[in-house]
Order: sequence, then structure tokens, then C-alpha cells
Amino acid sequence: MEQQVMALSKTLTKNYTYSQARKTEYPSISEQLDLFWHAIDDGAFGDSAKSTSFYTELKAVKDKYPKS
Repeated sequence: MEQQVMALSKTLTKNYTYSQARKTEYPSISEQLDLFWHAIDDGAFGDSAKSTSFYTELKAVKDKYPKS
């Protein structure tokens, strides 16, 4: 039983370290969403992706308030 607890502890520590390391390296959620939107806009997911509500709702706001 003690060996199982130690093995579980080691696995949890490894997973925590792995997830924490990734978390600090990823861009913020807003940056990830912006990258995703631009990938759709650039056609990376095919033209049908441009008809999703995710894309069309953001596109409407971007069109309403364009960069100068």
C-alpha cells in the first residue's frame, strides 16, 4: 500500500510540474483566441470556419471598430 501511495505521489508531482511548466509558457487566453481568430481569417481551417459564430461575432466587432 505504501508503495502505491508513493507511486501516486510521484505521478501527481510529475503531472503538476508538467502542467505548471506549460501554464507559464502558454500565451494568455486572449492571445490564444486572437491567434485562433487570425488562423481562421487566414483560411487555416478552410472557408467553412468563417461561418462559425466564433468567427462571425468577432468579425462584426472588428469591422465595426477597425484599426486606424
